[in-house]
Amino acid sequence: MKRKLQGLICIVIFILFITTGCNKETKVAEDLQETPKDEVQIQEELQIDQEALQIDTNRIEEDVKEEKSAEVLPTENIPPAEAEKQKEEQKIPELKPEVKQEEQSKIPEGPALHFEGSALNQETYISLEALKKMEAAVIEDEYFALNSYGTREYFHFKGVAIGYLIENVIKPSKEAKTVTFIAEDGYAKAYTIQEVKRTDYIDEQNPDKTYKMMIAWEENHQQYDSKKGSPFRLVVGQKEEGDVNKPNWVQNIKTIQID
Repeated sequence: MKRKLQGLICIVIFILFITTGCNKETKVAEDLQETPKDEVQIQEELQIDQEALQIDTNRIEEDVKEEKSAEVLPTENIPPAEAEKQKEEQKIPELKPEVKQEEQSKIPEGPALHFEGSALNQETYISLEALKKMEAAVIEDEYFALNSYGTREYFHFKGVAIGYLIENVIKPSKEAKTVTFIAEDGYAKAYTIQEVKRTDYIDEQNPDKTYKMMIAWEENHQQYDSKKGSPFRLVVGQKEEGDVNKPNWVQNIKTIQID
């Protein structure tokens, strides 16, 4: 009986030994079979990452194209003139060299006053006809004259207020200090810019009367004859009582120089 039990026990132990060994071999085989599955899974994940990267790359390229296309304004349904204007606005502006404005004023036909000097950007000519049209500057009045012999008399003149003309038409630089009236024969008479702009020259015989400095083209209702010389004359009242002013009335003025 004991021998039978011992034999059964041995058989059981043998069976258990065999079973345990098979299980280990099966597990090893399964492990070996799982390894290639892991490699396939890794490859699939890499492929998925590459596809995601490609998608992101495509999106970036599309965004860049959209930005570039946004820079170009659509010309569909836009009038040709407006489309051309938009194209011009998109162009890079060309750098153009500065152009120095050194061109002189054209010399008009007929009598004209010539303005020059260091206080002007360029020399200028103003015709007699243009002066006559400056209604705000035109003066017509009786001017008192006292000469070096003590003779006192009145003359009727028509012309333009030179102070108004210089300040509103010629417009010299702020550094302007002197105004010189030059006749055709070279005779010249200089005044300060303040004296030219004065509006309170006097008539010693009429204390209530005041004058502006004038460039006249007409005297005693007769226009100066341009065939006899430049038809412009400087006319100015007295600075003070007793001032001999008539010798300052320069005739045949050709040029007014402002420095």
